[in-house]
Amino acid sequence: MSAELKGKDRVWMNDTAIETEKVQGQAEITGTIHSKPYIKSDFVDREETLIRHYADSKVIEIINRLCNKDLLIISLGSDITTRLAILKMGGICEAICRAKERGVKSIFIFNPTVDLESLGHNIFSLLKLYEDSLDYMIDDLFYYLIFIKERRIDKIVDLINRENSQLRRRENVMRGKTILGLFIPTEREIEILNKRGFKIYVENLGEIRKTRVRKAGRIAYFEERYLYNPEKLALVLKRILKSSSPISVNENIFRANDIRGIADRDLEDEVVFSIGYWFGIYLKEKLKKEELVVNVARDCRLSSERIHKNVIKGLISAGINVNDLGFIPTGALYYSAFYLKSDGAIMITASHNPKEYNGLKLLIGTRNAAKDEIQEIKELVLRGKMHIYKEGKVERINILPVYIEILKKRISFLKGIKIAIDSSFGAVRDIPLKVLKGSGIEVAGIHIQPNGNFPYHLDNSPDPSVSENLKKLIKIVKEKGLDAGFKYDGDGDRVMFVTNEGELVPADMMILIFSKKILEN
Repeated sequence: MSAELKGKDRVWMNDTAIETEKVQGQAEITGTIHSKPYIKSDFVDREETLIRHYADSKVIEIINRLCNKDLLIISLGSDITTRLAILKMGGICEAICRAKERGVKSIFIFNPTVDLESLGHNIFSLLKLYEDSLDYMIDDLFYYLIFIKERRIDKIVDLINRENSQLRRRENVMRGKTILGLFIPTEREIEILNKRGFKIYVENLGEIRKTRVRKAGRIAYFEERYLYNPEKLALVLKRILKSSSPISVNENIFRANDIRGIADRDLEDEVVFSIGYWFGIYLKEKLKKEELVVNVARDCRLSSERIHKNVIKGLISAGINVNDLGFIPTGALYYSAFYLKSDGAIMITASHNPKEYNGLKLLIGTRNAAKDEIQEIKELVLRGKMHIYKEGKVERINILPVYIEILKKRISFLKGIKIAIDSSFGAVRDIPLKVLKGSGIEVAGIHIQPNGNFPYHLDNSPDPSVSENLKKLIKIVKEKGLDAGFKYDGDGDRVMFVTNEGELVPADMMILIFSKKILEN
């Protein structure tokens, strides 16, 4: 589908699959040519009624048939009158989003044509135009962004200046080397885009060529124009295919009790999406059920929110319904498996490891996945072929109020004692303080504000068994004359005790104390 620009704020839609005479686009267009940047585009009929036309079902069917080894590219054409118009068609974005979640290598090439629609824009204002108009984030649709890099930028500007006097008058408003649709991102822009999860390619895809020009009443002649080179683009696409297919997975992240590795190296979006997808498929086979629910939660590590998002995408792409529990301690996740009667659960955490690590703890029913089960999931991730399922649903649930109340009911309190709680900037945060509120116990909180950098900890590791990490807790216990101190790790599934004299209670002694109490009951 394409559109034809009809003035500064109209886009007429042209497509044989729809009744074109009834459709026109209404948009606040433009860059520096007009009085304000365009904000959002919508389609209306001739009576100014907002409408949304739907793409041909065959187009959607083709996108739905793509698998994780295919490329899906949005490239050539003007931003308003072609590419945005295509994406605005009902069903297109939804299909692209599903394809990306299946691991299809979806690519968006920043406008390789030179036209006036993009004049005055920078990368982020153009992204905002697309996102506001589509109600989708671009990173929900595309994994790769390609920008055209051109060394002879001054000559290209001269060529365009000769063709267009409007541009010549506005040359002073152009940002750096950004011209029309030819965007060359700065290092800072690339850094920001990388944080959003994009893979960025900045390539020399264009060339200046002599082109035959015909105009009414004049003899045909040749003039120099800047055009993209399809052969150069093909080489970039081959590189993308080579680097991303098949999915590259470090097999060592699949350990005896969990999945764990360095987040930015071993747990990239495609990897954790695949783990979520195949864990869902594995549960279906293991439990002999088609409709399942999996609880998903995370700690506060800097990479946890990204991994959490992509794991959920993988699960729902396998047809699994998800209870999104958000940011909670591991103990609350385990409790949720019983309370919500889920079929499985995933906790995104690297426990007490340094901040650059992350991982996934898998529950089948209410128990931890065994070593052989994790290895079976690994084989699916490495060699399985994804299929299309009816997408699962996501429900956000706040389990903490229920979890806190159940802890209050099950804990016997020694009134009058004074203690300190060190949460290590982790998932436990101020939950112990809430549990102990009104119990008659005096509590001092340390490091209760979540911080995925885990500052003031040796090697940025929230490990409560490291003596260096206990110094502040010990100091407060001794200075304030407290009866005991408790220090948790990053996700709250381990704790160390400090006596009133500031001495660490060894782990084996802790087990003896717990065992004695359990046996008494």
